[in-house]
Amino acid sequence: INNQQDWAKKHLQTLLTYYGKAPFYREYLPAFAELYHSAGDSLADLNMGTIELIRKIFAIDTEIVRASDISGLSEEPTARLLDICRHFKADTYLAGAGGKGYMECDRFKAAGLKLLFQNFVHPEYPQINGPFVPYMSAIDYIFNTGGDFTRIRELNKELEAY
Repeated sequence: INNQQDWAKKHLQTLLTYYGKAPFYREYLPAFAELYHSAGDSLADLNMGTIELIRKIFAIDTEIVRASDISGLSEEPTARLLDICRHFKADTYLAGAGGKGYMECDRFKAAGLKLLFQNFVHPEYPQINGPFVPYMSAIDYIFNTGGDFTRIRELNKELEAY
């Protein structure tokens, strides 16, 4: 992060421009402002702070562990995922749909792991800036809806087995 520039002020101004009239802007802006102003110099730490804030808003309490905190992981993408699964004694790996493009799926079965792919169904929700536009950020969802994650969770229980 280049703190020689006032990037936090610029980001907050952008949020005001696009979401200033959103129903939950005033409720959630202070949390994002605090996050931006306490970010430090590391983009990775800012990203983790953002994930933690969004987890809190969505009431998600799943533990997060950075792969970089696990020693002995392979550099090869599929082997790395298998190493992480072994580390946590997992019996199932849930992948995003994009994983099909780079993962060697047969290796999961060979390792005794069930492989599932998320089949994300994007919910429509009210947005203040015109007709609904899908695949915006979680911030868009939070400022427009208040962050009720129940609807997204219910819509996305469908998984595709490999």
